Amino acid sequence: MWSAIDALDDSNSKSTNDVSESVECCEEDELSDVESLRKLVKMERQRANVACRELEKERTAAESAAEGAMALILRLQNEKKFSRNGCQSIPENDQKQERDEK
Repeated sequence: MWSAIDALDDSNSKSTNDVSESVECCEEDELSDVESLRKLVKMERQRANVACRELEKERTAAESAAEGAMALILRLQNEKKFSRNGCQSIPENDQKQERDEK
């Protein structure tokens, strides 16, 4: 009878050891998973930061190009006004000269 009780005790202690080992294993897996997730989050944050820096460079370049285009448009508009005024002033000058001559 002692042998049957001893066998039960041995099997209970083995199953308790198995459970504690599996719990430890699960905890280690969870820690490993948490560490892996933290590394992934860190990598994704770095990628997001790089993307934000690239986006800011593109925005700055677009802003600069828009300012250059606006400056060119304004210059051309001023040249066009000057050209129109210059063409109009020539006949006016001729008319003034004709009046002065009379």
